Amino acid sequence: MKIVKTYVLSEKTLDKDIDKFIRDAKEGAYSYDYKYGMDGLKIIKQYFKLIQIEFDNNNYEICRNGYRKLLFFLFTQYYESNYFDYEDIFHRARLDVEKLAKNYFFCLIKLCDVRELFKEYLAFLDMNQNYDLAYVEQNIKEDLIEKEFKIFERLLIAEAEKVKPKDYGRQGMIYFILEETKKNRDKSKYIEFSNKFEKTLGCDKSELIKDYDNLTENAIIGI
Repeated sequence: MKIVKTYVLSEKTLDKDIDKFIRDAKEGAYSYDYKYGMDGLKIIKQYFKLIQIEFDNNNYEICRNGYRKLLFFLFTQYYESNYFDYEDIFHRARLDVEKLAKNYFFCLIKLCDVRELFKEYLAFLDMNQNYDLAYVEQNIKEDLIEKEFKIFERLLIAEAEKVKPKDYGRQGMIYFILEETKKNRDKSKYIEFSNKFEKTLGCDKSELIKDYDNLTENAIIGI
């Protein structure tokens, strides 16, 4: 992409243009970006604007590829190499991470079966070490039909049993399971999960159960 008064793709497609941008960034083209006109930051913002146009036109395959490449790249740069030298590139670019992630998963739900969606969800957890995904998980629940969400939930529980204490990104799925169990008012199941996952989460099961009891008490008094 070239920066002029408007933004013009330098490759034939948006997908290929993003690929080239990522290659250039990894080769150091945008090091200390803030010192050199913030071109890298500007290009990223324009990419997301172009993807939003495709999203508004229901071109979900194009959006899926664009969101995945950019989001995964921007997430992983924090612990691979800071290619742009910003402490928080999403904040600096004033990008709405929640909206971008929601749009990405909306595309996945439109295009994927439940098992493929779940694989992408796990990959997203592994890439993202800095942002809470509760809003994404809630969208998955809302956008899947009940039968599909039941399959997703079974996959979630099975995979959660493999999570280790050091797998910080994937611990979010355990909290999602606990939250869903709380909402269903299934205390026996909640206690079962608390016993199963307390070591992984590094907290005492009594504290988890206390959270459940507090929710129940608040519901009774209407808080």
